[in-house]
Amino acid sequence: MQFQDNTVPLIRYLVIFLIGTVIFVFSIFLVFAWINKPLKRWIFYWAHHGEERSVVNGEEKLLMNSVDALGHLSDLLYNLDDSATTGSGSGFPLLAQRTIARQIELQKEIGQGRFGEVWLGYWKGDEVAVKIFSSRDERSWNREVEIFQTNLLRHPNLLRFIASDNKDTGTSTQLWLITEYHEYGSLYDYLSANVVSEPVMLQMIRSIAVGLSFLHNEIPGPRKPAIAHRDLKSKNVLVKSDLTCVIADLGLAVRYMNGEINVPDNSKCGTVRYLAPEILDDSFHINHFEAYKTADMYAIGLIIWEIMWRCGNQEKVRPFELPYFDCVGRDPTMEEMKLCVCVQKRRPIIQEHWLGDKVMGGVLQMMQECWTESPVCRLTAMNVRKAVDRHAASIGWKGICLHRIVHTIRNVETIINNKKTVTKRLNV
Repeated sequence: MQFQDNTVPLIRYLVIFLIGTVIFVFSIFLVFAWINKPLKRWIFYWAHHGEERSVVNGEEKLLMNSVDALGHLSDLLYNLDDSATTGSGSGFPLLAQRTIARQIELQKEIGQGRFGEVWLGYWKGDEVAVKIFSSRDERSWNREVEIFQTNLLRHPNLLRFIASDNKDTGTSTQLWLITEYHEYGSLYDYLSANVVSEPVMLQMIRSIAVGLSFLHNEIPGPRKPAIAHRDLKSKNVLVKSDLTCVIADLGLAVRYMNGEINVPDNSKCGTVRYLAPEILDDSFHINHFEAYKTADMYAIGLIIWEIMWRCGNQEKVRPFELPYFDCVGRDPTMEEMKLCVCVQKRRPIIQEHWLGDKVMGGVLQMMQECWTESPVCRLTAMNVRKAVDRHAASIGWKGICLHRIVHTIRNVETIINNKKTVTKRLNV
C-alpha cells in the first residue's frame, strides 16, 4: 500500500515534467519560426492550404503541369526572339530604335500618366502605343527604358517593349517610349465599363500573378535580375484581346541581382491608395529586396478585389469602385490612408455573397492572404498562381487549364509571326 502511495506522486511528477518539456520545446519552435521569415511563411501557408493538396486528382495535375510546361516554352521562345534582334531582350536593334520616331504617325491621345501622355500610333501599318515624356522628366524616361532593356525581360504577361527614341518638336524635345498596343486599355478602364465572368476573373488574376512572378524571380548569373514593380494598380495593368493581362509601367521598379539592390534615383513612391501598411507607417525596410516584393503582393490583393467587385451578372454587379472608396476620397493623402489602413485596420469591403460562394470564397481567401498586415505572411506571386490553378481544378474547371494551353500555343504562333514581321521591317 505504501508502495502505491509513493508511486502515484512519482507518476504525477513525471507527467508534469513531460508536459512542461513539450510546451517548452514547442515555445522555442514558435519563437524560432517567428524570427525565421521563410519558415514563418511556410507555416502560415501550410496551415491555410495543406488540406487543399488532396483535392487535385492525377488528371487535373497533369493538366496543370501541361500549362506550366507550355508556359516555360513560351517564355523561352519570347527570349529567343529577343536574341535574334538586340541579343539582350530589349526589342529592336539600337539603330532602329533611334530612328523609329520618324516612322510613327500619332493618331490620338488614349491616356495620361504620372510623367506624360500616351498616344495611339501607327508604325508601318501596325498599331503601337507611344508614351511621351517631356524633357524635364528625362530621369523617369531613362529609368523606364533601362528597366525595359534589362536582359531577358520578355514575357507574355509583361507589356512588350518595342523601342525608345526622342523627337524635336521645334519648341521642346519629346522622349518617346514605344510599346505594343492593347485596345481594351487598362484593367481600370475595362472594369469601369464591363463586368467579368468567374472564369475570366480567374484568368485575369492568374495572368497578373504569372507576370509578377517572372518579374520577382532572379535568373542566376549575369542574366535577369529580380525586379519589384513598386506601383502596381489597375491602371498599370493592361487587358489583352483574350482578356488575360500584362503588367505595365516599370518606371519605379527596383532591381536586385547578386545581392545588390538598385533603387531608382528619384523621390517618387507608388500610388498612395495601393501602398502597403509598412510603407504608410514608416516601418518599411528600404534596403531589403524582399520588402519590395511583399509590398507588391499587398497591391495585388487590392487589384484582385477590384476584379472580384465587378464579377457576376450584369444586373447584380455594383458599379466599379476603387479600393477603400468607403473611407477615403478619389485622391487620398498619406495621412488619410495611414489612418484607414494602419490605425483603423480597415480593408476593402467584403460583399456578403462572396462568403458562401464556392468560387468567390476561394478567391476571397487568396485575396486576404495577399493584403494581410504582416508582410512575411503574404502569399508570393507564385503562391497566387498555384492557388488559382488548385482552386480551378477543385471546382472542376478544367476548361481554365485548357484555355491556358490554347492561349500559350497562340502565343508561340504570335512570336513566330512577330519574328517574320521584324525581319521584313528591318530589311525595308
